[in-house]
Amino acid sequence: MDHTDSATARAIATPDPATRPVGAGAGETSTWLQAQGFDSAPVVDDDDRPVGYVTVETAQEANSDDLLEAVASPLTIEVLISGDASFETVLDALYERSFYYLGDRDRISGILTRADLNSESVYRHLFTHLSRLEHAFRACITEHAPDWRETTPGLKGDALDDIDQRREQAARANIELEPIHYAQFSTLKRIVANNEACWEACGFSAGHQAGSRLDKVVELRNDVAHSRPVIQNTNRGIGESGRTITELEETYNQMQELQERLAPMQ
Repeated sequence: MDHTDSATARAIATPDPATRPVGAGAGETSTWLQAQGFDSAPVVDDDDRPVGYVTVETAQEANSDDLLEAVASPLTIEVLISGDASFETVLDALYERSFYYLGDRDRISGILTRADLNSESVYRHLFTHLSRLEHAFRACITEHAPDWRETTPGLKGDALDDIDQRREQAARANIELEPIHYAQFSTLKRIVANNEACWEACGFSAGHQAGSRLDKVVELRNDVAHSRPVIQNTNRGIGESGRTITELEETYNQMQELQERLAPMQ
């Protein structure tokens, strides 16, 4: 298996989630869920076998003394996800609903939430794809904008000095490459967005569109590189503060499309 597919649902999910017994009351369960910071929990019988699940909303809406046996929701296919589900499948699923369970009728082995997208396996997966995209941008620039130093508006000063300094250090170590190999990701983005042949090769219809879309990729790359949360808001809606599942999925899909378009150049 390709190591970039290691971010499966099983790798991302929180294992062995805490459970609630069928004999627990809705009121105490609501308090417990909120104290733990959980949106939901599996409900189990006296033999620790799952019989359903309860959410904060369900517990709050029920009478305080109602038992979970009566208010728990069934573990239907809609709330279950395969542990082998790919990262792409996980993103699609978590866009539709905020949590899923891994397991079967005898045991719940994990819970998958949007917050779990801040796990180490996701960082590794994203870092690999961002690195591939970085190589693809360099190949695109080399082919379509070899004179990028002269044709990229606003590319001067610190950015060029940084490239030259990195290249000089490499030359002293006898591992010198072409200057474009020493450009940082944000500089590559600027070059691509400001050279028509490059942004056309990437499938964009205009430079400003390329700049706007690629800004999101740069932001994600910076958060991954500095181990900052990639999911910053567990709501789904557009216009929320911080990166949501909606924006993460859109940015990831943009990265995948760019890699496919630029693959022939590498």
